[in-house]
Amino acid sequence: MSSIRSLIRILAVSAALTMAVGAAAGPAHASIGSVQAKLTVSPYKPGYHNVAVFGKVPMTRTEAQGLIDSGHRVTMKLWGEDTFSDDLLMGPYNATYFATDAGLEFHKVRLGIPDSVLNEDWGGDELYVGVRVQTPTGGTLRSGETNRQYGSF
Repeated sequence: MSSIRSLIRILAVSAALTMAVGAAAGPAHASIGSVQAKLTVSPYKPGYHNVAVFGKVPMTRTEAQGLIDSGHRVTMKLWGEDTFSDDLLMGPYNATYFATDAGLEFHKVRLGIPDSVLNEDWGGDELYVGVRVQTPTGGTLRSGETNRQYGSF
């Protein structure tokens, strides 16, 4: 009977420690907001377009600089949206990012992308970019998507 009580005490202490550690770890990134990003696709020359993404992840400048200093990065993938499965068109590629008063701001501009890359299906094309703030080990801290750009490329 005493061994059962000891086991119950061990389990209770273990559960309490797990909750305490989880509570301590959770809020460390609680003030980091959601990814906000905008995609633009503009003509470059016949048969080519420029693709640009600008965005931010709201947080304090200090938090943003801490992420940069610790090796976090912002990666992107250009997707073609389809009904059943989206097509990966380009990426992953690293964005340029920096700490500002608005948070972790980032951008990536790709010039002269052939229309054959952007032409993701036989009808109208629907493009978007998936953005990830990644940890130094490749995990995802935050992720989001840009607006959709529609056209025939």
